[in-house]
Order: sequence, then C-alpha cells, then structure tokens
Amino acid sequence: MDAQPESQRSTASSAEEHNAKEVLTECKDEDPRCPTYASNDFCTDPFYEGIRAVKCARTCNLCSSS
Repeated sequence: MDAQPESQRSTASSAEEHNAKEVLTECKDEDPRCPTYASNDFCTDPFYEGIRAVKCARTCNLCSSS
C-alpha cells in the first residue's frame, strides 16, 4: 500500500496547482500523448480534472486568452 500522510498529500496538491498555473501561462502540453488522451475523454472526464491542466493544457483548451 502506498499511502501518504495528509501533510504530504496537501503539499503535493499545492505543488500540482502551482505547476498547473505555470503550464496555463506557457500554454503547452507536457506529454506528447495528449491528443490520444483527449480522444479517450481525458479532457472531459472529471476523474482527470486535477492533472489535465498540468499535462495537457493546450490540447484540453485550458489556456487563458490573455
């Protein structure tokens, strides 16, 4: 079992949010497989909500227009 203490989970979550903001600013995909993921509902499935902005911001149309 790979359980993390609550303090580590919330720290990881904060780091992911920070990374998501950077990706949105840069408007790029971190994974070359994003188009494949998108065709399999990665961009719309709520299960992937926390990671899609980090991995596939451009493909999932999550970039800000400004």
